[in-house]
Amino acid sequence: MAKEIIVDFKELATLIAKAHGLREGLWGIWVKFGVGAANVGPDSESLAPAAIIPVLEVGIQRFSEPSNLTIDAAEIWSDAAREATGSSRARPKIKPKRVASRRGAARRTR
Repeated sequence: MAKEIIVDFKELATLIAKAHGLREGLWGIWVKFGVGAANVGPDSESLAPAAIIPVLEVGIQRFSEPSNLTIDAAEIWSDAAREATGSSRARPKIKPKRVASRRGAARRTR
């Protein structure tokens, strides 16, 4: 079992865009940092002031132009559909619903 899973910026943007159902626009990684301070050192006689910069949030935001951080949301869905069907033309899968007819027997519809 893997101990680490590492993704690049575009893969992370793709995962977040798919999780939120984004289907259009350029989206790229966004990170919110915090700033803190502390006195640190190996012992109480060797302390020094230090900055602590934690990552507070990671997400995606809209971009106006493509870059190495962005993905096109329309393309990630068309790529996923092509991979799932093995087709060069993406078609959505329609699952038939079962509905009751007037006589009470179930029939399939599209």
